Amino acid sequence: MDSVARRKARVAAVSVASNTALVVMKVVVGLSIGSVSVISEAIHSLMDLLAAAIAYFAVRTSGKPADRRHQYGHGKVESVSGLVEALLIFTAAGWIVWEAAKRIMHGGPLEAAGWGVAVMLVSAAANTVVSRMLFKVG
Repeated sequence: MDSVARRKARVAAVSVASNTALVVMKVVVGLSIGSVSVISEAIHSLMDLLAAAIAYFAVRTSGKPADRRHQYGHGKVESVSGLVEALLIFTAAGWIVWEAAKRIMHGGPLEAAGWGVAVMLVSAAANTVVSRMLFKVG
């Protein structure tokens, strides 16, 4: 694997680790305070985590040289992974709309909203750092 592919793989691994931590934080906080918006963000981050794992696999695979079964190389793996990531985004959107509609219809208390704000600030900062890293190697 060349140095560019190694850099892509390293940043994809950072993205996977970051999204794993964010999913855990958001699920814990969202469930503990009863916030659909934080839980929705946890779902969104879970989809990001799955997308990051798919991207990690794609960049590792697409960096491989051509072989007998793939005479033109493995570059198309990145395109297929993009399609899978788009499907994940639509799935997450549907799930979030469903959960929000249930909360609108049935209501529910929200406790300790400050924890929700705090986890969202941490998430925004982490996503900014990771997205800049991804942009540099993209």
